[in-house]
Amino acid sequence: MTAVHAYQPWWALRAHLLAAVGRHDEARDARVRAAGMTQDPAVRAYLLRDDI
Repeated sequence: MTAVHAYQPWWALRAHLLAAVGRHDEARDARVRAAGMTQDPAVRAYLLRDDI
């Protein structure tokens, strides 16, 4: 694992970019991974929303 793969904001950005190009399944996987890397319940809830 590289340092970037351990960086939660990278996964959130990856999710956003994947969704923007229509790769929604991969975007959802990236959001779930980003959510699993945060300790903040509000951030986790935001990342796991279905409408983003």
